[in-house]
Amino acid sequence: DGTFRPQDTLTRAEFCALLAQALYDRREGDTGFADVPADAWYAPSLNALIAMGLISGYSDGLFHPDDPMDHQQFLTIMGRLADYLSMGFHEAAKTEHSAALGDYWAWAAWSRESVWLLDGSQKNIMGQRLSILWDELKDIDPTALTTREEAATMVYNLFVAVGLLTV
Repeated sequence: DGTFRPQDTLTRAEFCALLAQALYDRREGDTGFADVPADAWYAPSLNALIAMGLISGYSDGLFHPDDPMDHQQFLTIMGRLADYLSMGFHEAAKTEHSAALGDYWAWAAWSRESVWLLDGSQKNIMGQRLSILWDELKDIDPTALTTREEAATMVYNLFVAVGLLTV
């Protein structure tokens, strides 16, 4: 209907469309997921993100496109995207990985590195930690569902951080 609805939650399919459109990348063809027909409205977006190594399905081999995304899933993909777009993020992950993950224990083990990459790996010009999250980490519930507003803010923050957008 042309409205943004910022407080609505974001499905996995919607997130793929949002991110692929922001990256100007769509790829036709079979996604490899039995629950995603090749002619689904989001399939070309999903294919683009699969090709970049950003998206994977569940352990049952399905994608579950209509499932809402929680913050752990969302930030895991955004962390992969940060690494994909910027050698700076990649180098931080290789050289400064924090052994003190105290802030990250509330997050699932599979999401911690991505959350750290977005929240604690980067430094500002003064050498202080620079988070690109939309809120303080302590105020983000890992299992809460991601809203459209949070997703838009995070994509914007990441694109600014890697130099795809200027402010």
